[in-house]
Amino acid sequence: MSFYSELKRRNVFRVMVLYVIASWVILQAADVLADILPVPEWTASLVFLLLLLGFPLVLIFSWVYEITPEGIKLERSVEREHSITHQTGRRIEILIAFLAAAAILIVIVDRLVPERPYIADSTADPAITERVEPPLQADDNSIAVLPFLDMSESGDQVYFSDGLAEELLNLLAKLPELKVASRTSSFSFRDKPIDLPAIARQLGVRYVLEGSIRKQRDHYRVTVQMIDASTNFHKWSETYDTRQENIFAIQDDIARKVVSALQLLLSSESDDLLSKHSTENIEAFEAYLKGRNYLRQPATAETLEAAESFFKNALEIDPRYVDAFGGLCDTHLERYERSFETSSFEQAERACNRVLTLQSRSPDTLIALGHLYRLSGQHSRAEENYRKAIAMKTSAADAYDGLAKTFEAQNLAEDARDAYQKAIDLQPGFWRGYLSMGNFLFNTGESQEAISYMRQAVDLSPGNPRALNSLGTVLYMTGDFAGARTTWYRSLRIQPTPIAYSNLATASFFLQDFEQAAAFYRRATELTPNDHQLWGALGDAYRFMPGKEQQANASYEKAIGLVKEFLALNPDDAYSLAMLAHYYSNTGRGLEAESQLARATQLAPNNMYVHYYAALVAIRADQTEAAIGHAEEAVREGYPAQLLAADAGFSKLFSHERFKSLSKLN
Repeated sequence: MSFYSELKRRNVFRVMVLYVIASWVILQAADVLADILPVPEWTASLVFLLLLLGFPLVLIFSWVYEITPEGIKLERSVEREHSITHQTGRRIEILIAFLAAAAILIVIVDRLVPERPYIADSTADPAITERVEPPLQADDNSIAVLPFLDMSESGDQVYFSDGLAEELLNLLAKLPELKVASRTSSFSFRDKPIDLPAIARQLGVRYVLEGSIRKQRDHYRVTVQMIDASTNFHKWSETYDTRQENIFAIQDDIARKVVSALQLLLSSESDDLLSKHSTENIEAFEAYLKGRNYLRQPATAETLEAAESFFKNALEIDPRYVDAFGGLCDTHLERYERSFETSSFEQAERACNRVLTLQSRSPDTLIALGHLYRLSGQHSRAEENYRKAIAMKTSAADAYDGLAKTFEAQNLAEDARDAYQKAIDLQPGFWRGYLSMGNFLFNTGESQEAISYMRQAVDLSPGNPRALNSLGTVLYMTGDFAGARTTWYRSLRIQPTPIAYSNLATASFFLQDFEQAAAFYRRATELTPNDHQLWGALGDAYRFMPGKEQQANASYEKAIGLVKEFLALNPDDAYSLAMLAHYYSNTGRGLEAESQLARATQLAPNNMYVHYYAALVAIRADQTEAAIGHAEEAVREGYPAQLLAADAGFSKLFSHERFKSLSKLN
């Protein structure tokens, strides 16, 4: 008998086909489970590797062994005239047919079934599908600077091409005679198909400046063109062949030709700005650009450390390089926003103030200081810096956005709404403006109205995890936990951030899946170990898991230590005081909880979250009537009743008639 015939008789070919189809189905299942379970990103790759290694082993097994009614035997010990091999082959063929049908079904579902929409049941409520269409009326003196392309053969000059574009943007943005789209807005179009009229309309500008660089040895070829998006015609273009040390002259020339092409009449002060450089040292400038390149990447401990290193290197070369101090200011601010560590706050404050010492007119630094003081709860100092920035740069949408958040933190709702709207009016194509307004409306209990702003933010920046996270939050607040979890999974797949893990944990908590909630919260605390809210939420998840009392107490104690550090900087933050009361009550310190809660209520008597945590504290103290009273106040102030009805912390009240009627208050 030929070798081929023997392979066929021993069902080796059938086993091969069965294994390939089964492996494909397993890989599809692993991909789905990777989205649901908190497993490492390399899990799917590991499954593929194991299946690949198993392939030759399975073929060898099918050659050597035979399955008989008496069990697995060596093939040579089974009589050839016996029908066992034929029966095994028929069973394998049935399995192949079944798995092939399953594979075809998976392909059909993947190709034909549309992806779950952002908003569940969007056709049921017209308010959910309405869009906020910004009035994109471009000013004649408005421009966006897109990131320049790196055309170098090595492809290692992205830091320089992006840096040159950003420096030009910053230079033009200093001119009060010109409206320039923010860097965050214009750089969001990186690696996307170029449709300049559409980009200009989205950013609310008439002109678009784009370019490329190509490095060959120590020479650069810089090509720049300015497009009038209203006609899609070139307004001006230029090509420069130069050495690196002449890059400052090129920046000046490009900026002046933009001004000339727009026929801007500059003041003497603006004219001087076009000729001023923070440094004349090309090595310091290159180190600075590399630092900025790391800051443009997703913020991690590694990228922030690399950015700091390059900025410090720039300052070693030129100790008065003001932009490098600005880079350190932004780096430490980013660190503080991630960790809330006192040392990061102090380093950011020193670096920002150093910028203002060297260059008193720096609206971007004032905005950074405003963010720093706002995040630390120093509202009056934050407002002061934002207003100074606005006075210098009336088009500073970021300053209005920060000012609005400062007002919101002080419960000045109308002032906050006006400032958010001003930011949108200044940058009508900027996703962050709509996201901020949506978050504000959500925080004031206007969840349905917030959805339209969130959707606009997602439409303007569909690959932005922050916009997806916020949209998921609104769905969650309206009681659509499954829809929220779907949206948050999308965000997690784009960027595995602490907030994405935290949000998924919260959705799991409200779906009564406390084990998964704890797993996601643990992952979030690994990424942001100094966030007391994450540790407190982890304690909440453990509290509802049998046998996890010790872990719950440890998590609450960690949260108590961290929130005290935050309150040392901002002792009047009512929200943090209310959460501290919640942590105390869950560790058996009722008197301390009451004390913190009294202070929080005094500071913010109408804050829905203060009443929410007051209700939880009352439940732990077996004060049912007081708990329901606070729950009613929370709902009156905008907290969704459907969340209370699904919150395990309120389970003791679920059967109470007064608690059941809370939905009538919304």
